[in-house]
Amino acid sequence: VTVEQSLSSGDFVGLTTYCTSEGTIDLFDLLVNEDTGGIWTDASNNTVSNEIDITSLTAGTYNYTYTVSSASCGDNATEISFVIDTSVANAGNFTGLIEVCNLDATFDLYTLLDGTQDEGGVWTNSNNEIVSSIITPADYNTGTNTFTYTVSGSCVSDSETVQIEILESIDMDAVTLSVDTEICYGTQALVALQNIPDGVYTITYSLSGSNTVGDQNANIAVNAGTGSFVVDESLLSNVGVTTISVTEILPQETNSCNTSSATITASFEVVEGPSIATSALSIDNVCLGNEGILTITNTNLSDGDYQLTYSLETTSGSNSYTSETISFANGDAVFNIPVDQISLTDAYLLTITSVVNLDTGCANLNTDAFITFEVTDVPDIDVDQTKLFTQNVCLGVANDVIISNPSIPDGDYIIEYEVSGVVNYSESDLIVTLIDGEAVFTIPGEVLATEGTVSVLLVNLSDGAVECPIYFTDIASATFEIYNGDMIEMEEEGNIFCEQDMPTFESLTENLINPDGEVAWYDAAVGGNMYENTDMLEPGVTYYGVYADYADCPNTERLAVTVDITYCDVIIPDGFSPNNDGVNETFTIHNLREYYPNFEIEIFNRYGNVVYKGNFDTPDWDGKTNTGAVTIGSNGVPTGVYFFVLQLHIEGRDAIQGRLYLNR
Repeated sequence: VTVEQSLSSGDFVGLTTYCTSEGTIDLFDLLVNEDTGGIWTDASNNTVSNEIDITSLTAGTYNYTYTVSSASCGDNATEISFVIDTSVANAGNFTGLIEVCNLDATFDLYTLLDGTQDEGGVWTNSNNEIVSSIITPADYNTGTNTFTYTVSGSCVSDSETVQIEILESIDMDAVTLSVDTEICYGTQALVALQNIPDGVYTITYSLSGSNTVGDQNANIAVNAGTGSFVVDESLLSNVGVTTISVTEILPQETNSCNTSSATITASFEVVEGPSIATSALSIDNVCLGNEGILTITNTNLSDGDYQLTYSLETTSGSNSYTSETISFANGDAVFNIPVDQISLTDAYLLTITSVVNLDTGCANLNTDAFITFEVTDVPDIDVDQTKLFTQNVCLGVANDVIISNPSIPDGDYIIEYEVSGVVNYSESDLIVTLIDGEAVFTIPGEVLATEGTVSVLLVNLSDGAVECPIYFTDIASATFEIYNGDMIEMEEEGNIFCEQDMPTFESLTENLINPDGEVAWYDAAVGGNMYENTDMLEPGVTYYGVYADYADCPNTERLAVTVDITYCDVIIPDGFSPNNDGVNETFTIHNLREYYPNFEIEIFNRYGNVVYKGNFDTPDWDGKTNTGAVTIGSNGVPTGVYFFVLQLHIEGRDAIQGRLYLNR
């Protein structure tokens, strides 16, 4: 008996729905556990492929059968089914652009569709962010805003893009009205409106208070939220507080958002032009060559900058001038009359003819305040002969300054002087006595507390008997140095010298570390005798050095140096390494060329062959032969021990013999 395994046509996985957009499906995807080798038939029993193109199928259910056959066990068949879905979602149609005011509370985006849309879709903004169908216009920029409504279908989704135009409204709660708090009588008022959408508007306003005017119209162009218009001076004929009320702002290019009839107000004061009374002026008599100082007090002028027009009248005639800017504070100001306007010794009549407030533009062209003063001559003294003499000084030590001028009579004088440079100091009302054309004053030591250069300037001098002092400007001055007594420093082994060099004190100074000035050498730590630079140094003697400029300054410590003078012989190294590393490249004998210029040297290899001969005119040996001996390339001799014979050619000195090691 033969038992055969029957073939399986598989098990149906269940009803599946497909969209035609999926293209081709494989019927085997709807079976499990099937044997291969069977055939597929459709509902009409036509044999078909297992791959079915569904793009052209209509909606409905489709049935197919899979059959496997066995000669012994017969046929097995499994029927499968699937559904074709051709439904498409509908997002509706955009009905057209709608204008919305940015101050509207809400707006329903569905009003932009024609009503045919499927429900349950999603709204997104231009950034593809999900938003509610009910939006707040103020949350979006003015201008065109784009939204998309998307409906998802089982097979095909649909979306529709819509747009709204958000227009800027006039928010009267945000609009501000501004005008200068003071308007000069006879001038127009500039009125500014802020926080209005850009555009061209017609403004309706009225005035009340000191100036009362009914409805007036003005056109304004608003840019960047701000526009302005003027109230003509003919409407401001009265002094006092006036209130301007803007009752309507109408755009000349109207839209449904830009109309407003709310009232906004601002107040300002029309004031009289600035005035100065004669009683407000005061001035002292002036010394020839100096500015006149006019003091103006107790005026009603507000704080700010002003300009005066004034005349100056003398027996020689009258001239008019315009002042520089004058700043008033609390009703007071000081004005300097330039020297070139009062260049005569004479009596002057100063009359202020007009005052202009530079901040507001207000002017009073009918001022008539006046005052008189005199310009008197300075004593006839040749100030060019005045000189100051002083000297350098130690840190913290007082310094005397001599005033010299033979053209000034002897007597007591009052001076003022200034010190500048590394220190700043001034002293005035100082009494000095001039004897034979000279006087002395002293700059206190506590002032001279910083090292460096100082200038002293005689600012003025007065004998007290004349009305006008003598003033000096950069004529009588002098300069001096303040020294701090820094200690000099010696280089390491800077006290050691070779006897052959015949060292002097100049040699000792050359071994100092960056000396800052001339150095003096003494035979004692304090006081003592100073050496000349050309004096010879003595071995074992201690010398004391200090900067010469402040050798006598208190608390200045001198540097003690004990000199070591020795006979300097040659110093012969025991080897060198000519390997091009920049270190120890030559066989150099120290002090040889300096003290034994007639030397001769020969260097031998271990076989007794001369590999190098040298003298004063020959460079130090660099490991290359100059005699034709055996080399290792480029005339270089090999690593090893070599022997030398050095002839100094000095009477009483034998040849020096030795060996060295050459290492490459």
